[in-house]
This record gives sequence, structure tokens and C-alpha cells, in this order.
Amino acid sequence: MKVGAGGPKKSRAGLFIGVAVVAVVGVGGYLALANKKAEPPPPVSQPAQSNPAPVETVRVTAPPPATQTPTRPTRRDTPRQTTPPPVQSAAQGFITVNSDPPGTVFIDSREVGSTPVVEFSVPAGRHTIRVERPGFKTKSESVDVGANATVRKRWVLDPEGSD
Repeated sequence: MKVGAGGPKKSRAGLFIGVAVVAVVGVGGYLALANKKAEPPPPVSQPAQSNPAPVETVRVTAPPPATQTPTRPTRRDTPRQTTPPPVQSAAQGFITVNSDPPGTVFIDSREVGSTPVVEFSVPAGRHTIRVERPGFKTKSESVDVGANATVRKRWVLDPEGSD
């Protein structure tokens, strides 16, 4: 502790922290209570005191909340443009494919990933499924996929050279 000509120097940090805490709590309480409607107090069942103790009231004010401005002004003098309704897409169906051992799946000659392929979305109709793996025989099949239906295929791939 440093001793100067006027005695020990006292820190006011505690005072500033205390004032800041009181201000933050007061403003927070005000904001929390500002959105609530006042409720009537419950009825008091005790007899009124003849000399109540004086109560000190402290009022804390906060700046009004900032109003948000619209990001895009509306223009009333121009007619409202409407977008056409979305075009109904063709009915969709799904294909699920698995194989043992895992292989690469092609649907209509387009690679869609390795097995398992779960509920791959396709337009309803006829599609060709093919599963390939090096060293194994390719499996291929054409299937009819109905609207909102799932076609499930599972194949065991045979090694090349086996009958």
C-alpha cells in the first residue's frame, strides 16, 4: 500500500462496481416488469397499522426501446406483383438398393452412390437399377416405380468366374 502525503490512498473500484451492478439490476428489472400488466394486490387480511414505517422509493429510468424500421419500404402506388403458382412436378417414387458385398449403384445409367442407397427419389415410371463392384458380376434389373411408392432391391453379388 502506498502512503502519500494525505494518508493511505483508497481505491474506489468497489464503489464503481457496486453502482454499476445496482444500475444494471434496476434497468433489467424495469424492462422485465414494463411488459407485464399491473395486477391488483391481493386482499390484506391483517388490520392496518396506525404508524407504518416510511418507505423509500427509487425510480430507475431507461431509454425507450429502439423501434425497428422496415428494411424494405412498401410502395402502395404500384400494383402488387404475384408469382405464378409452382408447377406441379411429376409424381415421385423411391428406390432403395442394398447389396452384399457393398457395390456402386447406378439408376438409369447415373451413379447415385454406394450401397445402401435408401429412398432415392425418382419420377414415377420405369427405371433401370445396376449394382457393380470390381471382381464381382454386375446385377441389373428394370423396375416400375409407382407414385409415392418405394421399390426395394437387395442382391448378393457373385464373384467373377463362378457359375
